[in-house]
Amino acid sequence: MLLIGDRLPYVTALITATTGDAQPAVDAAVKTANRELADFERIRKFKILDREFSIESGELTPTMKLRRARVLENHRDLISEMY
Repeated sequence: MLLIGDRLPYVTALITATTGDAQPAVDAAVKTANRELADFERIRKFKILDREFSIESGELTPTMKLRRARVLENHRDLISEMY
């Protein structure tokens, strides 16, 4: 999962899921997490990606650290839909 919200009006998220029907589980998890957060920290919108972040796409380093800038670049269209 990657949270997005720096210098933006609200927090959104890109979420990777390994199961095909992850929407209900992700909805429940986001609602549960949001109950513990202040209003400005809450995830307002999210998108479930159809694949995991990967080294091949440049989104992960060889040590499995997320390359935030590359993820934002690769999923620019999905992120624009959330704002």
